[in-house]
Amino acid sequence: MPTLHNAEDVARKDLREGDTVVVEKGGDVIPKVVAPVVSLRPADAKPWVMPTTCPECGSLLRRDEDQVVWRCENTSCPARLRRSLEHYASRSAMNIEGLGASLVDQLIDQGLVHDCSDLYRLAPAQLEQLVVAPREPRSDLARRSDREGGAKAARAVARRLGKVGRNVFEQIERSKQNDLSRLIYALGIRHVGEKAATTLARHLRTMDEVLKAPVEQLQAVPDVGPVVAASIRLFADEPRNQALIKRLSEAGVTMKTGLAEPVDQGGPLAGKVFVLTGTLASMTREDAAAALERLGARVAGSVSKKTDYLVAGVEAGSKLEKARQLGVEVMDEDAFRAFIMRSSQ
Repeated sequence: MPTLHNAEDVARKDLREGDTVVVEKGGDVIPKVVAPVVSLRPADAKPWVMPTTCPECGSLLRRDEDQVVWRCENTSCPARLRRSLEHYASRSAMNIEGLGASLVDQLIDQGLVHDCSDLYRLAPAQLEQLVVAPREPRSDLARRSDREGGAKAARAVARRLGKVGRNVFEQIERSKQNDLSRLIYALGIRHVGEKAATTLARHLRTMDEVLKAPVEQLQAVPDVGPVVAASIRLFADEPRNQALIKRLSEAGVTMKTGLAEPVDQGGPLAGKVFVLTGTLASMTREDAAAALERLGARVAGSVSKKTDYLVAGVEAGSKLEKARQLGVEVMDEDAFRAFIMRSSQ
């Protein structure tokens, strides 16, 4: 289906609401709107103007200078809610096992969740009633219960579903104790990935400090450039996002970090640039990054000619291949641990 998200393109083609349009496949693949059929245009059709506020939630729409897409910065906007909740619960974010797409859809459809803070107001009984075994709709379970012995089988199914629902509830409760770095990433702030979220948490320490930091202070954080800093400020300046953070805090979600504070002075690894990739068995990547930074090293998110070492855990992917192409020294986990021990002496 063709889209019309570029306001300049709409104006250039003089497309108006109610128009009949000509559509063709760009490059014989992607459909695009070419032009209006002026002879079929309604007499009262007026030139289309891009709205300044989100049609769903009323928040101000914003556009980056170098892009054509206008975006709503309200993370609780209904139009963004499903994707936002799935990201919030994902393994790299708040890691809420069991809160998948099916359950998210049910929570939204029944009006139980309007933003991620509502997850912490759910009762176990609500989740027990909603959870359905994977690939096995509740209606099928009920019919199978009848075949297997009626009431007794139905009670067994209910107990099984109830256990799954309670597990999701426990996962939600456990996520309150996650480090601030996970929460920053879970909020889905544009341009803020796992690495940037961890760096922000380590340097600014609390959510309050992150939200009130001016652009200049944000840019002073390692690996946070002007684009990321501006995106964080846009998020923090949106009143609905401020209200969301307040609700999360009131629900008991951790608003501070337990990561080691960065070391400002030099160290044995001062000036060295490391990149971490893959899964480490004996420590998390956050712990590995903290160990390196305590020794004065800088941990970057991508491999470049400036990278001195790549630490490759299990299932290292494209970063390992690029490091080999650039001749960057690669360490496995055992070599890395030995290197840290030698550097710490």
